[in-house]
Amino acid sequence: MPTYKEVGDTIRLSTNYTGWNSGIQYKMGKKKDSYHSLYANASNSKSDLIHADSLIAKSKSLYSSLGYRYNINNKWNVGVSVDFTNFDAGDQRETRRIGVTGFYGITVAKYLNFRAQLSYRTNSVEKIKDGQVITSNFSIQYKHPKHHLLSLNINQLYRDTKILTSKNEFRVRLNYSYSFTSKNKSK
Repeated sequence: MPTYKEVGDTIRLSTNYTGWNSGIQYKMGKKKDSYHSLYANASNSKSDLIHADSLIAKSKSLYSSLGYRYNINNKWNVGVSVDFTNFDAGDQRETRRIGVTGFYGITVAKYLNFRAQLSYRTNSVEKIKDGQVITSNFSIQYKHPKHHLLSLNINQLYRDTKILTSKNEFRVRLNYSYSFTSKNKSK
């Protein structure tokens, strides 16, 4: 006896995303390549993952920073910023971090860039103090010949927390990229 069976084999997921970013910088100094600057940055995002009519996951994040940078001869720069982050993944706990970041960068021989960054933030979960987070980053970029870029990034994350799982993580990333442009010849 022939039968008819309907088989559903489609998974439909959709994402609703809203967000904004903003930043402002004020430069002080008479020279174009040597100056002091004050800056402020902020970003906010909200994301919902939906299957059919059901909300599967959602997240909200807010990031803001206020900082100072000193740049000399477009060769090296040094600076510090105060940072605030708030992250809420819906079914997870709201996490808030407040801290400071210091950085130093230098350009050597036009093609070689070094950058170091160190951050210290206090951590709280659901408004309960939960330790600290320390991150460090060191990067090297080599841009030569034209269109080639080789970069090395070394990152260390040390999260000394009790509510969130503690973490001590070391990452190294080596990257090569080549960029090209096409010339449009018009008559």
